[in-house]
Amino acid sequence: QPGESLLAGGVTRWVTAPPSEEDLSRPKYLDLKLLDVPAVALEQAARESLRMAAIVREMLYDTKRLLIPENNRMGMRKIKQREEAVDHLNREIKLYLIKLSPGLSEKESARKMTLINFISHLENIGDIIDDNLLELGEKKIEEGARFSEVGLTELHLFHHGVCQDFDEVVAAFETDQKEKAQQVIEGRGSFHQRVHEMRAAHIERLHQGASQTMASSAIHLDFITHFARIRSHITAIAHTLVEEE
Repeated sequence: QPGESLLAGGVTRWVTAPPSEEDLSRPKYLDLKLLDVPAVALEQAARESLRMAAIVREMLYDTKRLLIPENNRMGMRKIKQREEAVDHLNREIKLYLIKLSPGLSEKESARKMTLINFISHLENIGDIIDDNLLELGEKKIEEGARFSEVGLTELHLFHHGVCQDFDEVVAAFETDQKEKAQQVIEGRGSFHQRVHEMRAAHIERLHQGASQTMASSAIHLDFITHFARIRSHITAIAHTLVEEE
């Protein structure tokens, strides 16, 4: 039934209930005894996937710290630890789903593929944060780079928009609201327009000879690129949800 959550009575308010610091990488809902009841096992895997999404969300929101002048390696280590938990949960959830007994219904098979695609894109987002954004944060510290006030404001707003899109698509996953996922897809055009405008504005500041802009130019543009890559994975999740039968 449209709008009805597969997780009825299950996980709610994932956004306001971030995972605790304890045993982030240890699955909480993957009960092997439930594998012979596919509908319930899929629900448990979905609960674990939302838990994984909450960890990725914390990582994504924490990347805001990489933009500020006071960025430090302690915050970067915290993000790194969460990425390791995300990798482990991705493997555990996939193994659990692979063990599901044969003879799934068409709807259950579709849900299984949606879950696999969902956590795969979550892992990809975690990898971009770990492999690319943390590297930029390290480079920013080493070079002592500082963004211009205008550039920093633009990046903060851009980051905030990506975080909001992430929240929207995960909420769509939790509540099975294809309309909400479709809205994320439809926002792709305006998002890419925003990317173009930000790059153009940055180049214009370079032409005007703004010293801070020149010193941090490559890092600034790379932040835009990698946040845009994360948005691409968010869009891919939305497509998966819309196309699920």
